[in-house]
Amino acid sequence: MATNIERTITVPGSADKVFAYVADFSNTAEWDPGIVSAERTGSGPVGEGSAFDLVARFKGRDLATTYRITEFDPPSRVVLVGGTNNFTSTDIITVTPATEGVQIGYRAIFELSGIMRLSEPFLKGTFNRLADDAVAGLKVVLSR
Repeated sequence: MATNIERTITVPGSADKVFAYVADFSNTAEWDPGIVSAERTGSGPVGEGSAFDLVARFKGRDLATTYRITEFDPPSRVVLVGGTNNFTSTDIITVTPATEGVQIGYRAIFELSGIMRLSEPFLKGTFNRLADDAVAGLKVVLSR
């Protein structure tokens, strides 16, 4: 069973610039309050295969994970997959032109494994709050 969270926001800016910012997951610590640190591993331009080491604070604990771009279609769609032994997170971010600026679609699919699967129904509210906080922070940062 997976938990699927979706949000949509509209922000000012061009699709190219907004996409470049959200596709570079080393920026997540700037806009997602649940992320303690984020840095890119490797070099060269961001694209399919790029990896990012993140530390997320979840329920009072710091969880380190590496996200990797598995799909990269600038300036409209990027898919990143990360996880640990206990969970996998797939983040799908879309950027489409809007009347004023661009619309960002954010979809996160959380899949817990092992004994953690039993707690999945009880964590949906927590996942929703994390998504609300993340997109609110993204909107603030991209509206500056």
